[in-house]
Amino acid sequence: MDFDRDLKLLPHLKPHTMKRGPRSVRRRRPLPPQLPDNDDILAEILLRLPPQPSSLPRASLVCKRWHRIITDRNFVGRFRAHHGTPPVLGYFRPSGRFFNTQEPPNRVPTSRFSLRRWRRRGSWSMIGSRHGLVLYGIWDNFGFVREFMVVDPRTGDWSRVANPHAHAQTTLITAVVVSLAGGIDRRSFRLAMLFSHDYQPRVTASVYSSESGVWSASVATLVLPLSYSYFIYHPSTLVGNAVYWLLFEGPIIQFDLERHSLAMIEQPPAANVGSEMERHIVTAEEGRLGFALLSEFSIQLWEREVEPNYNAAEWVLHRTIQLEKVLSIKPKDHVKCLLRIMGFCEESNVIFINARHGVFAIHLKSMQLRKMKKRGAFHIHPYSSF
Repeated sequence: MDFDRDLKLLPHLKPHTMKRGPRSVRRRRPLPPQLPDNDDILAEILLRLPPQPSSLPRASLVCKRWHRIITDRNFVGRFRAHHGTPPVLGYFRPSGRFFNTQEPPNRVPTSRFSLRRWRRRGSWSMIGSRHGLVLYGIWDNFGFVREFMVVDPRTGDWSRVANPHAHAQTTLITAVVVSLAGGIDRRSFRLAMLFSHDYQPRVTASVYSSESGVWSASVATLVLPLSYSYFIYHPSTLVGNAVYWLLFEGPIIQFDLERHSLAMIEQPPAANVGSEMERHIVTAEEGRLGFALLSEFSIQLWEREVEPNYNAAEWVLHRTIQLEKVLSIKPKDHVKCLLRIMGFCEESNVIFINARHGVFAIHLKSMQLRKMKKRGAFHIHPYSSF
């Protein structure tokens, strides 16, 4: 056998030119995406998380780095500024007890909103809630509010503010707390109070600034007719730069936070009949002053239209909401069903209606409806926060 001839017929194969079969090909797995090394870039990504109550707490558990960025006060302020309108987490009763309106996983533990740790000796009552801050007053044995407490339930921050007018010659009518940055930085706030002198027919306003730590002198005084009651039932409503209160039997009191001026505004003409629980000051479209009037099974939404050329303003009926359809009230239940306005959240434009078969939160623009557990109350203080 000619081995030399057979060897010449074989192809000249070299080890480095041999091809592997398809099963022997080694495929490299793609590397996982790397997180940005720059904290500023990562913070910009985390700012895009959904504006839900559970977003930031859950994201902060990913790693220590995320927790450090998310719990930074500057980031929290940027998150609030980026998303704008905060969700309604629930509401406080005048007693200070908090009720959730969110469902899991966005349901915040009620223990975070317990005000017992901030309580001091003496009687105390809830006054209002706005921009993630809660305001309540502490009363002495003589029935005067000796100091105020401003609390941020989400962070645990609180401030005590002494009432400079806590003496026998003055009577507190109401008070309101407003964040200087609209809820972005809750450490800076203004506290405005209305008080009367020896039950005389006039009210005076005074303003406290957390930045200066002092109360201003009496910045404005308004004389009221003797026939008007000083009793303010509903919590205040913030519209633009002004705060509005509804007197029990009388006009609307306006306090401009920028100009430090007081004024009276008459209620809409249709609001002359009915209890005070059937009306509430609200925010109208384009940031105007609004008024909600509950009449049997419908809500009339009024707007305050201003004519700058004539320096005049008037109430105009904007639209009417039929609650029979919205709340699915059957005709046979008309006698049993008594509707009441419990409160209003100007940050989310949501009004709370108390009915026989539950409490309902209605968005006045989109008409979205949410039914909550049956928790009847005369009035409530809605709480919104991220």
